[in-house]
Amino acid sequence: MQHFKLIKPIVGSDKNSLTEVRSFSADTPGVSGDELTENIYTILTVWAPASDIQQIMNHVFEVFTSTFYEDMDAESIELRYKRAIKEVNSGIKELNSYYSKQETRFHLEGVVAVVSKDIMVSSISGNDARIYKKSGVKISSIHNDVKSSDMQNIFSPTYGTKLEQDDEVMLISPRFTDHVPKTLLHDFIKSNSDNSFREFREKVHALKSGHLGAVWINSGKNQETEEVTKNTNPEPQIKREAARTMPEKLIVLFNKLKVSLVGIWGVVVTKILKPLVKIMKNAWNLLWSKYINPNPLASLIVVGVVLAVILGIFMFNTWYNPRTQVLNKSYLSIQQDLDRAKSEISNGQKTDALQSLTNLNNKIDSIPTKDQTAISSKEKKSNKPTLEDIKHSIALLIDQVQDISRVTATQVYKSPSDNSKYTSITGLADLIYCIDKTSGEIISINKGGSVKTVATSKDLKNISSLTSSTSLNALYALSDSGLYQIKPDGAVTKQNSSSTAWPNSVAIAAYLQNIYLLGSDDNQIYRFTKTASGFGPRSSYIKKPASELLSGATALTVNGKIFVAKSNGSVLMFELGEQQDFNISKPPADLSDISAIAYLEDENQLILLNPNKNAFILLQLRDGGADYLRELVVNGTSPIYSFIYDKTSKNVFYTSTNSVGRFPI
Repeated sequence: MQHFKLIKPIVGSDKNSLTEVRSFSADTPGVSGDELTENIYTILTVWAPASDIQQIMNHVFEVFTSTFYEDMDAESIELRYKRAIKEVNSGIKELNSYYSKQETRFHLEGVVAVVSKDIMVSSISGNDARIYKKSGVKISSIHNDVKSSDMQNIFSPTYGTKLEQDDEVMLISPRFTDHVPKTLLHDFIKSNSDNSFREFREKVHALKSGHLGAVWINSGKNQETEEVTKNTNPEPQIKREAARTMPEKLIVLFNKLKVSLVGIWGVVVTKILKPLVKIMKNAWNLLWSKYINPNPLASLIVVGVVLAVILGIFMFNTWYNPRTQVLNKSYLSIQQDLDRAKSEISNGQKTDALQSLTNLNNKIDSIPTKDQTAISSKEKKSNKPTLEDIKHSIALLIDQVQDISRVTATQVYKSPSDNSKYTSITGLADLIYCIDKTSGEIISINKGGSVKTVATSKDLKNISSLTSSTSLNALYALSDSGLYQIKPDGAVTKQNSSSTAWPNSVAIAAYLQNIYLLGSDDNQIYRFTKTASGFGPRSSYIKKPASELLSGATALTVNGKIFVAKSNGSVLMFELGEQQDFNISKPPADLSDISAIAYLEDENQLILLNPNKNAFILLQLRDGGADYLRELVVNGTSPIYSFIYDKTSKNVFYTSTNSVGRFPI
């Protein structure tokens, strides 16, 4: 028997997104009592028009469960699961096509898992769902793949996992790792305390995110606690016999209904329609012979009067009925609000204008869909902007107020393999370098787009961070197994250090002949100096770091001073190991979820990357902090993972799954 604990998502304020956690259990013949051996767990997040979200959520779950429980005796759980996921993906592809034509956002992330006795079968959609398995003190990640652009919203291939009696499994919802500090997640997974889950759930709920949810499955527990639930799904259990015979019952019912409908239609035709046609024909003959044919002028006058009455009724319904008046007033009010926002922009009242535009967006969204369609149809006939046109204008004005520019990038290179994952990029001399973390291949790209394979090594798989040193004329890549030096001629060597091991790090940077590692878990930045045989002992750069100072830190850049970016959008500055004041004036709303940072030497600026929105935020450095300059959003590309700035061409080069792009700033 599997027991599980839930972290249910908090309902957010975004009407166009929703996260739900569901569980479902089914009986199996031959299993005694209430032992449940097939348990379905789903965590789904859907971004779509507010009126469609719940229907999409229910449809995905219902299609999966109904397909999964068809012909249960004939196939194994793995084959039934693959068939169910294939059916779900077929529907998602249709939704992708539909919303693409509507130019409306549709995105689905989540995880579906079925646990039956000693096996778990699972799939994920999106780039941020995770599945961990804990066997005693050993923890492994079952799902940790980044989706390619052609797999948008599609659930990944099926993964089957063998479970021992005491194994524990954690399914983590979309955007979970974006919002929960890694230390908090790792501490919970590693903990064996009975109260660890309750404490973890309280800390997660304190983050107040609407996209957080998780299921913690304990396959070998003998006693339940107050947090453990069996089958929280309100729907009845599905029996194998019912699932197997339901299609047959539906076919029989449909055939009976078809016969009944044919009989009813025959009665309607013979008893009602034919006599009615005969009556109408006789009435017309009488009308023609007695009134119309003898008095044609009078007949024309009567017809004209009838048409005038009909036209008058139509005009009244079009222009003067109460509903039309309400729609006209609503459209006029929207136009007036838009004109007022434009006036505020022209007068330099950016804060007021942004609030007015936000309120106007909400005002349009609050109009029922039926009324929105009626307003747009009416105004389109009058060659006036529809509500969709007005919303597009609002989006452009919001960009203008927030100093956001939208750019279209140029693709520099795309790998011939869809499995390539270029998650790290750097530059040395006049070349751009990328490492494919799936194959361990490192390539160089010149400014003209010519590509060359520099080296391929299994040691370069799963690289977490990449940097370059002009002083040392080499690249340096960090992985779990250590630090590797890559020379332009292709020589790959593992670097020695007099310290016992290279510390865990989320990012690496080079300056002069030093390597800097950002150890957010250790709340410290480590510095290593190059020696003839490798690197010398590590030294702690930050003097007396405050508690949790580097919590949430994601990237660093060095120019003599060290700048550290945190996921919440804040930036820390250090000089000679001491933290300095650093404030950002009038930061934009997109200054969040930051994953990378770079220093622009000639301009004395910083660039920050928000990968969730493909947004690059430019900051102008000054004493005591920086001023927000502008924001560049890259159109029409899959999620951006890493970037560098080339000061010669004044271009940003970035990686996006299996390709490299660029755009000027």
